Amino acid sequence: MGIACSLPVECMATRCWDVCIGDHRVKYVRDLPKNLESLQTLLSELSAQRADISSKVEAAEQCQGLKRLQIVDKWLNDVTTAEREAGNLIQDSPKQIQKLCFGGCCSKNCILSYKFGKKVDQQLNVVRDLLGKPEKEDFKVLIGTQRLEQVELIPMRPPVGLDSTFDRAWSCIQNENVETIGIYGPGGVGKTTLLKQINNRLSETDFFVIWVVVSKGCNPEKLQEDIGKSLRFSNDDWKMKSYGERAKDIFKNLKQKKFALLLDDIWEYVDLTEMGIPSQMRANEFKIVLTSRSIQVCGQMRANEKIMVEYLADAETFKLFCETVGKDTLASNPKIPELAKIVVKECAGLPLALITVARAMIAKQTPEEWDSAIEILRSYATEFPDMTEKVYSCLKFSYDNLPNEMVKSCFLYCCLFREDMIINKSELIEYWICEGFLGEKNIKCNRNRGFDIIGTLLSACLVEKYDDKYIKMHDVTREMAFWISQEFEKDKHGSVVRAGFMLMEVPRVEEWEGKRRVSLMHNKIKQLQEAPSCSHLKTLFMNNNELEMITGQFFQGMPFLVVLNLSYNEGLRELPSEISKLVYLEYLNLSDTGLQKLPIGLNALIRLIYLNLEGNLELEIQCNVISNFQKLQTLNLRGTSLKTEDAGMFFEELRSLKHLETLDIIIDTRVAYHEFQSSNTLHSCIKNLTFDVVEVRVSILANMEHLESLWINCCNIIVDEWDTKRVKEDGGETSMNVVHSMTLGKRLDRLQYVKIEGGSGIADLSWLILAPNLTHIHVSCCSDIIEVINMENLGESENLNLFAKLETLELLCLPNLQSICKYALSFPQLKTLRMRRCEKLKKLPINSSTSKDIKFIIWSMRSSESESESVEKEWWNNLEWEDEATRIAFSNRVEEETIWVEHI
Repeated sequence: MGIACSLPVECMATRCWDVCIGDHRVKYVRDLPKNLESLQTLLSELSAQRADISSKVEAAEQCQGLKRLQIVDKWLNDVTTAEREAGNLIQDSPKQIQKLCFGGCCSKNCILSYKFGKKVDQQLNVVRDLLGKPEKEDFKVLIGTQRLEQVELIPMRPPVGLDSTFDRAWSCIQNENVETIGIYGPGGVGKTTLLKQINNRLSETDFFVIWVVVSKGCNPEKLQEDIGKSLRFSNDDWKMKSYGERAKDIFKNLKQKKFALLLDDIWEYVDLTEMGIPSQMRANEFKIVLTSRSIQVCGQMRANEKIMVEYLADAETFKLFCETVGKDTLASNPKIPELAKIVVKECAGLPLALITVARAMIAKQTPEEWDSAIEILRSYATEFPDMTEKVYSCLKFSYDNLPNEMVKSCFLYCCLFREDMIINKSELIEYWICEGFLGEKNIKCNRNRGFDIIGTLLSACLVEKYDDKYIKMHDVTREMAFWISQEFEKDKHGSVVRAGFMLMEVPRVEEWEGKRRVSLMHNKIKQLQEAPSCSHLKTLFMNNNELEMITGQFFQGMPFLVVLNLSYNEGLRELPSEISKLVYLEYLNLSDTGLQKLPIGLNALIRLIYLNLEGNLELEIQCNVISNFQKLQTLNLRGTSLKTEDAGMFFEELRSLKHLETLDIIIDTRVAYHEFQSSNTLHSCIKNLTFDVVEVRVSILANMEHLESLWINCCNIIVDEWDTKRVKEDGGETSMNVVHSMTLGKRLDRLQYVKIEGGSGIADLSWLILAPNLTHIHVSCCSDIIEVINMENLGESENLNLFAKLETLELLCLPNLQSICKYALSFPQLKTLRMRRCEKLKKLPINSSTSKDIKFIIWSMRSSESESESVEKEWWNNLEWEDEATRIAFSNRVEEETIWVEHI
C-alpha cells in the first residue's frame, strides 16, 4: 500500500512556481493585484502633480515669455511617457488577472503572467521615482531667466528678385491699417521664400511669430494643433481637449501677445476666429500673412492687401541660374555663358524651373551637352532630368485643385496655343462651347460660364491676365498642361502640338491617328495634301501658316471635326469643295485669308454656330449661302467688304438667322447702309461695327446695346434735326438729341473703343457721353471738330462723370479743335493722352484733382540731315493751366514722340 501525504494548496502552488521560474520571481505574479492597485493610486497622484507643475510652467512662459528649466522639461516629458506606458498596463490588466488561479498564487500561463507582473513592478518603481523627484530636486524654481525665442529663424539662401515684393509686403506689415496680407502666385514662383524672409525680418521686431505650413488637405484640427505647439500647448492633456476648448486657450494666450501668424501654402478658406485667433485687437498688435496659389483664397481669408509674386525678370533669372549652376561650369567653355542665357529663357522666370534645370546642368561642361539640353527643353521638356518630378508635379497640385472636370478640360485646351501667345478670351470660350466642354451649345447661355471659368483659372494662377480681353499661359505651365494631357488623359485621346515650330510640312499622317486635337498654328506650312486618318479629331488649328493649297482628300479622314481655324493664311485663295464632308463642323475661322469666293459645298455645313470671315478684302459672298447656317450664333464680317450680288437679298439672309446673337460688320456702300439702317433686328446683335465712306446718322446707334467697338472712317456724321425738335417738345433743357436718347435709356454701356478718322459734318462729339464705359478714343483728321464735348448744352453737366474709365485719348491732326471739355475732368483711369497738330487747343481739361498717372505724348519731327524740330514743344509750353500747382504737377509728365521724315 502507498503512503498518503497531504500538503496545503498554497504550498503546492509555490513549489510549482519554484520548478517553473524560480523562487525569487514568484513575487511578480503573487503581488500583481496589489502592485496594480498601487500603480493606479500613484499614477493618479503623479498626473495631478504633473498638471500642477505644467500649468505653472505654461503660465510663466505665456505671460512672462521665460523659458522652462531643462530639468523641469525633462521631468514633464518623462511623466508623459510614464503615464502612457502605465496606462497601457492598467488597460491590459483585467485579461492578466483572469489568468491567475489558486488565489492568485499560480497562473494558467506562467511565463506570460511573470513577464506582465515584472513590467508592472518596474513601472511602479518608475512612477514612484518620478513622484518623489520634484521634492528631491527642489522644483521650487521652474522657470529660468532665459527668454523664449519670439521668432524661430529659418535657414535660407539670399533671395533673388524678391526685393520689391518684400518691400511692399513689409510696408503692409508696418501699416497699422493692414491686418491680413495675402501673398499669391503660381507654384514655384517664390512665395514660401518670401514668407521665410518676412519671418526672419520679424526677429528684429517685438512680434511673437507663429509659422505654420498648411498645405493641401490640411484639416482645421491639425492646423489648430500646430498653432498650439508654437504656443507651447503640446502636452497630451491639451491635445485631448475639444476643438472649442483648445480655441479658448489659444485666444486667451494670443490676446496677451503682439503676434504675427504666418500661414504657408493655404488652399482653401479656414475660419481662424473659430480656431481661436483673435480678430479684434489694438492697431498693429497682430498680423496675419498667408501664401496661396489662389487670389480667391486670399480674398476669402479677408486679406486687406493682396500681393502677387511675379516671375523673375531676365537679369534676375540669369543671376539665380548662375548662382546655382556655379562658376566652374560657366567657365569651363567660352560658349557656355551664351548657351546658358538660352537655357534660362526656356525657364521663363520661374525660380523652381531655373533651380531644377541649373542643378541638372552643373556637370555639363561642353557646348554639345548644352545644345542638347536646349533642344530637349524646347521640344520634349518632360524628358529633361527632374522636370517631371520636381517642377510639373509641383504645379499639378493647382490643376488637381480645380473644382471639376469641366474646368480641367478647359485648362488643358489652352496648351494648344503657341508659346507666349496671347489668347483672346471670347474666342477661347467659342472653342470650349463647340468642343462641348460647357454643355449645351448656346453661346449666350455659356459665355458667362466661360468667363467664370477663365476667372477660376486666373485665380489659381494657371493663366495670366494680359489685358481685359486677353490672357496668356506661362511657358512652364503650358508644358505642364501638355504633360498632363499626354500622361493622365490618354483615355480621352492625346494631342499633336507643334505650334510655332517653324515647320515647312505637316507631321507624318501616322502621328495624327487617334488624336483628338492637332495644333500646327504659327508655322510655314504651304500645302495640305495627304489625308490623315483621324476619326477622333475634333479640333484642328492651321492658322498663321503660309497655306496656298488644300487638296480635296485632306478633309476626308476627319469626319467628326468640330473646330477648324484656317485664319491668317493670306496665300490661300480657295478651299476644296470637299469641305462639305465636315458635316459636324461648328466653328470655322477663315479670317484674313486670300479667299475670293466661298467654296462650293460650304452650304452643307448646317451645324455651324461660329463663322469668321473678317479681313477678306477680295471675298465675294454669294447669295443663298449664309441663309443655310440657321444655327449660326456668331458671324464676323468686319473688314470684309460686302461685295454681294444683291445687298438687299444679303441682308434678308442675315435677318433670317433666328439664332444670331453676335454680328461684326463693315458698312461701306450707300445701299448697304440703307439696308442696315432698316434691319432693326440686327442692331441688337452688333458687337463691332465699321462705317467706311458713307453718311452716318448718330441715331442709328440707339438700339445697339451690345456694341463694343465703333470705327467711323471718312464719313459724314449727322446729328438729326428732327430729334432736336422732339427734345424741346418734351420739355428738355438742351437741344441735344443724344441727351434725350440717354434719358430714354438708350445708352451704349458696352461701347469701349471709338475710332473716328477723316470725319466731317459735326463740330463736336458730345454723343460720346452715351458711352460711359469708354476706354479708348481715337480722333484724327477731322477738320470740322471744334470741341470734343460741348458742355454748354448738356444742362447739369458738372454732375456727369465723364470719361471715368477712359485709358487712352488720342487727338491727332485736328486743326480747328479749341476745347476737349469746358470743365476739368478727373480722368481716374487715363494713362495716355496723345496729341498732334492741335494748334488751336489752348487748355487741357485737367486740374489738381486729375489723375497724376497720365502720360502726355506730343510729337517732334526729325530728318536725316537736321536736328529734331519740336513742332509741339512750343505749343506745350504755351498751354494755359488751371493754376500753378496743376502746371507743376503735370509739366514733367510729357514725352516727345519722334516722327522721321525724308529731307526735302
